[in-house]
Amino acid sequence: MRLTESQSPRHYTLSNLVPDALIMKGQSEISADTPCWVTMGKGSFAVSSDAMSVQKRMKELEIELLSCQTYKRLIDSPMVMGLFQMCLNLAGFEKIWGQEASVENKERAQLENRLLATFEAEPLEDGMDHPAERIIRNVLGTGENQYVLDIFRAFSLDVANSSLAAAVLRCLGRQPYLGTVAWRTTLVRDALSINDIEIRDAAVQAAELWGDEEMRIVLEQHSEPEPWFREYISDVLADLGD
Repeated sequence: MRLTESQSPRHYTLSNLVPDALIMKGQSEISADTPCWVTMGKGSFAVSSDAMSVQKRMKELEIELLSCQTYKRLIDSPMVMGLFQMCLNLAGFEKIWGQEASVENKERAQLENRLLATFEAEPLEDGMDHPAERIIRNVLGTGENQYVLDIFRAFSLDVANSSLAAAVLRCLGRQPYLGTVAWRTTLVRDALSINDIEIRDAAVQAAELWGDEEMRIVLEQHSEPEPWFREYISDVLADLGD
């Protein structure tokens, strides 16, 4: 602190001994507790009270600072306010996400029920159009995004409901250029790895209908445990090679 004309040597010395950050009150408020300084000679001063009194007062000021000023400044700081706003935004996002997830699950369940009812009402036969294909095309027509593709992939690999899975996979195979080549290839490979002959049969039919070069590679790499089904895959590979 710079000594100005308005500051006495006594004030200057006291200010240097007690840091500015800890002086929370005016001189009139702390005069009763402040040690009295007396002149001991030109340019020198001494403390009339002992060091314990000074330490006690400094401790009181420190407690006051921590309990009042520091806390208030911390609460009002941009960092804390920003964190508080982030918490509010996160809470709002979680609420909205939960609502949207609920709607998506409801739509998925409705689609699954429609497909089940359609397959139960009319069996799926080779070479014959099926009403489920129209349902699938309508859903894909709303926007062939990743969410829709993920739903049909989940239906096609649902071991707990293998009949529906196989039927959906066969219908998907009748949709030309569905998704990307990578998406179709991965779906067929994953379906072939399932321990359910009905789903594996649907996967081979889808691979044959899509006819991608990558499908031939997937079928060649597949190790089929059923002898009669291995022969069927060999026939499909021959057709894909033509």
